[in-house]
Amino acid sequence: MKYCKYCGKEMERPRWLNGQLDSTWENRLFCSSRCYGDWRLSQKRAKRASGRKQAQRILKLTKCEICGSTVGLQRHHKDRNPLNNTKENLAVLCQKCHKEDHLKDGTWGISGFKNRIYRELQEESPKESTDLNVSETALSLK
Repeated sequence: MKYCKYCGKEMERPRWLNGQLDSTWENRLFCSSRCYGDWRLSQKRAKRASGRKQAQRILKLTKCEICGSTVGLQRHHKDRNPLNNTKENLAVLCQKCHKEDHLKDGTWGISGFKNRIYRELQEESPKESTDLNVSETALSLK
């Protein structure tokens, strides 16, 4: 018998509809994809997409918290950290309001990301980085 690496539940070797044993059994470490996902989060191995999936489980899309629209709804992380999925940090916004929120602080799209990095670098050492432009900063990060 094998036991799930995350929850410790006993796992049984499954059979296909034709009666043959599942050949992937030897490599299986978790009883379900949910246990695997929870283990990844607990090990700090989660990627950006994992935060989005976790937010989907926590916050259901009902209506935009700004304009009340029910079309094109998205989950928004108020502090811009996709792994911070507390209810206080999540908001439901329509696509238009979501874009406007990110445009306000310059975090919309790849150019917004470059601008944010540039601003953070300026805050850390304003004297050294005043003559840098956004494209030089982005190149130095690669």
